[in-house]
Amino acid sequence: QKSLPPSGNVTPPNRSDVATGINSGAPRALGSPTIARTTVKTTLSHYMTGWAGADHQLITGAQFEEGGHHSVNLIPTGARYVDSAGQPSQKISTAAVNVGAMFRSAAAFASDAITLGERLTLSAGLRFDYTRAISQDLHAVDVQGRETSDIVHGLGTLYTWNIVSPRLGATAKLGADGRTMLRASYGRFSQGVLTGELEQFHPGAAPTTTAEYDPATGDYTRNIVVVKPGTNLILDRETRAPRTDEYSLSVDRDVRSGLAAAIAYIHKEGSNVIGWTDTGGQYQSSTRTLRDGRVIPVFELVNAPSARRFLLTNVDGYSMNYNGVVFAAETRRSHGWQAFGSY
Repeated sequence: QKSLPPSGNVTPPNRSDVATGINSGAPRALGSPTIARTTVKTTLSHYMTGWAGADHQLITGAQFEEGGHHSVNLIPTGARYVDSAGQPSQKISTAAVNVGAMFRSAAAFASDAITLGERLTLSAGLRFDYTRAISQDLHAVDVQGRETSDIVHGLGTLYTWNIVSPRLGATAKLGADGRTMLRASYGRFSQGVLTGELEQFHPGAAPTTTAEYDPATGDYTRNIVVVKPGTNLILDRETRAPRTDEYSLSVDRDVRSGLAAAIAYIHKEGSNVIGWTDTGGQYQSSTRTLRDGRVIPVFELVNAPSARRFLLTNVDGYSMNYNGVVFAAETRRSHGWQAFGSY
């Protein structure tokens, strides 16, 4: 993906006015992410009848996957300016960078669908994934974002995941006529590596400097704050894979010839959610008065931004709980017409 300026001119630095919302000059930032993903998967299935008193549909397989991205990010001219109602306010500057992350994953899986008689089918499966999150080597870039021959060495393996995912299911005919079917299932599903979360830890990331305008000096020399990704951002190397346990139960019924109805209940529980947490900020209780005279409590940051630390980890207290019910009805095709509805 190429992000190019509409005018094609990146020489004058960007100026944005927070009071009027007007931008002039070059864009605030340019970026060119390159995303790639390769998957190789093979499966082998075998059907057996009458083995151990039941019919079996066996499936085994393996999968290899590699994916990731790298992104060239830059502020044209290296700096942009923020004004307020026409008056200079801030200067934000950073160097052009090429950053990214990638993953490699290998998996093996097996499942068996067991048919017992004419009324019950049970299924069970197990999948194992071994995944590595990687900070790869990348080419350095010049001020215009063009790759050079210099190499910025990545951090290598950031963390590894060993993921076991079970699956269970059952389908049963509740009557001899087969008009009422009961279905139940359970499965554990795990999130893959999101490389966009990890690019900020790449050694190619550059510090960002923010400085306020000082009328006394006529330059941006006040309240200079430097945020260094390698210092202010911390990655938990013991990060666990986010996962969801999903349960479902449904009943299908042929109400009459050509008309079928179904009801399904789905429950999901999510855990190990990855997020940012502020581990370095120091706050004190205070109050602020609004324009209408109301006084509200606030927590005021009291230490310098350069002393703050943001940790990417499995944040305590983050979770997901979902309950859903689906009603559906369908008439089978007859005389060229078919109807379906759900809620």
